Amino acid sequence: DTPIRCLEYCDSREELATCACEPVVKIWCAFKHTLKTVLTGHTADATQVRWCTFRSCWVTSADDETIRTWDVDGNALQTIYYRGESVTTMFIDTKHELLLAAMLDRAIRAYDLQEGVLVRKYTGHHDLVCQITHIDEKQQYLSCSWDKTIRVWFTPKGKHMVPDSRMAVDSVLAEDNDESEVFTSNYEREHPLVQPRALRANAGVTFKLTKGGGMMKPKVGEVASSGDTEAKESRTQLGKRLGELEDRLQTQHYTGDNMRRRSMMNSSSPTQNRFKAGRKPPGRKH
Repeated sequence: DTPIRCLEYCDSREELATCACEPVVKIWCAFKHTLKTVLTGHTADATQVRWCTFRSCWVTSADDETIRTWDVDGNALQTIYYRGESVTTMFIDTKHELLLAAMLDRAIRAYDLQEGVLVRKYTGHHDLVCQITHIDEKQQYLSCSWDKTIRVWFTPKGKHMVPDSRMAVDSVLAEDNDESEVFTSNYEREHPLVQPRALRANAGVTFKLTKGGGMMKPKVGEVASSGDTEAKESRTQLGKRLGELEDRLQTQHYTGDNMRRRSMMNSSSPTQNRFKAGRKPPGRKH
């Protein structure tokens, strides 16, 4: 009952594996269209599933930062813990007996499925990796990404390699960014968020809800938070100047309004306030 994210067909067993927005992977009979096995063990939504021919097992990944292997009966065999957020795509290299997994941090990691260890980390893409394939004749991997590039990587010559080495054929490589860096995709850069015109009138005002459900008026000189200010920044110098002018005028407007209210309250005497409320002023004593 959920959208299907990935599927894999096993020709030798005539089985079809599917993973959807749920923490399980289902194995179906390809000809009878009946459910055969459910792979249960992930604690978050499954993202990818592949059939490993040299080990005769299923390989799955999920958002719980684990890659798991399963036998044909649905029993868990191995769990590989990784860092790099969710897995976007996987590829199984049958010749070198390696599993390649691309993740949201734009890196491709090669794992030894026999020992469950990381043997290689490929970095260089500037956006999410969509697909990975292998050219056996040239001993190379190919990967495509949302950064509009196809990159070529050398396959490892041995399984026990240094995990941090980068083996891209392309001479231009990006440095491996820190894990704490906030990643912004190319689509977000080309289509930045723009504040609607209907909200720009109150862009410099911060309202707060009271216990009674009403709205508290902004304090003197109170402007929008840093997040709102960044949202309405413009790419052009003219747009930035207009934004600064708008913030200054809004601050002056609310400051002047509060000053006028204070002057009106100070000008009215206590006797006049009681008279407006319906009380008579006290008489003079002779």
